Amino acid sequence: MTPAQGPSVPREVVMKDAGPKGQPKRKLDLENIRATEKYNVPAFDLGKHLGETTVPITVLQLLQLAPIIRRQMGHLMQCQRKLKGDEAKSIVSHLMEPYKEVLNPMTSNSLGSVNNVVTWNDVAKSEGEVPTSLGYITTYVEGIQCDSALVDGGSSVELVSDTYLARHGLPAVQLNEKRYIRMANDAEQPIHLCAYLRVVTGGILALVKCYVMPAQQDWELLLGKVWLRRLNAVEHHGEEKLTITGTKGQTQTLPLYPCPDLFQSEERRKAQLPARTRPNKAVEFVEDDREIIEEVEEILKGFTSQMENEDEISEN
Repeated sequence: MTPAQGPSVPREVVMKDAGPKGQPKRKLDLENIRATEKYNVPAFDLGKHLGETTVPITVLQLLQLAPIIRRQMGHLMQCQRKLKGDEAKSIVSHLMEPYKEVLNPMTSNSLGSVNNVVTWNDVAKSEGEVPTSLGYITTYVEGIQCDSALVDGGSSVELVSDTYLARHGLPAVQLNEKRYIRMANDAEQPIHLCAYLRVVTGGILALVKCYVMPAQQDWELLLGKVWLRRLNAVEHHGEEKLTITGTKGQTQTLPLYPCPDLFQSEERRKAQLPARTRPNKAVEFVEDDREIIEEVEEILKGFTSQMENEDEISEN
């Protein structure tokens, strides 16, 4: 304590009287709502209730109420082409057309199955450019090597020989209605059957729908535009090669051969050769052809003399 400050004098603190208390705020009485324990009511799951409760609302109303869904839908509509009515139906029917025979329960039950082992490293694409290739390749059909596979970029469908299916026991599907295929010579060939074959070329698998044709001398399997488009085939004209690509990016270059059956087995090659005929014992072999010439001259003289006699008789 310093002299300048002087002694401290205690002061009395006077408390002011508080005014009249107001009424306390009323708390929400939740006892009447929380009747779970009192009345043994099961617990209410709000999430389950919202998930199971259906509300009659249109898609347009849903988009108006939910801005997040509306924004996502607008983004999707910018990335896709808007289809209307019959155009959308035609596209869907066109996509399902190759498989309607399999989807039909009457034909799918009688289709049968193939238990051959098929190995592949990649699968074929569904889009691509189509070259105008024409040549033979070596491929595997249902695990069986086929050396008479003709690649024809001018054919709009894939074809298979009925003898090839019968020889290897491969099943075919009866078409709902008879169809006609226009051949290269403008002739129409009726088609009643088709076959779905797993064709592995260069390690790339493609499920190909082939129409069944009568026995052909030039090919057993014909691969056309659809197969070339799905494998994104690129033709090298100068080298006589064909490059195919699968969906995973695997690429394989195949040589195009001018004739089929270059790599077939020796047993099959011998079976296709014409059988030798047995020698005819009635034929007489001579060392010199003088006897044959004299015999022919005598026969000709006989014919000439006979014709002269007939002319004399007609003149008389």
